[in-house]
Amino acid sequence: MKIYIFIVLFSQFLFANDTYYYKKNTKIDLIYTKSIYRDLSSIDYYKTKNNILLGVSNSILVKITNKISIDDIAQDFNLTVKQKFTDNLYLVEVKNKNLTLDIANKLNNLSYIKYAQPNFLKHLGKR
Repeated sequence: MKIYIFIVLFSQFLFANDTYYYKKNTKIDLIYTKSIYRDLSSIDYYKTKNNILLGVSNSILVKITNKISIDDIAQDFNLTVKQKFTDNLYLVEVKNKNLTLDIANKLNNLSYIKYAQPNFLKHLGKR
């Protein structure tokens, strides 16, 4: 029985996805929420502790330092560069949207990345 419990706990740890992101080097926890829009199955929804609804697709905003090329990063993390905003700011795409938060967090922790965070979709409602 002890071995079974260990295997279950270990497998949850091994296959766990990140449910947080970094905003200005501050960790923001997220809570997974069921999609509120039936036609947007390509987007996962999360809420912050302030009850802000954020949609996560497979896009990440990445700002790099001058010490590395975006092509090197894209190759290392199996990303596709979709758009260049400035010399150091890019929109990249992850192949598997379930890894968007994980890859954004890994990129954010690299010394040659100024920041990396998912390209969040926010619901615009009436005030």
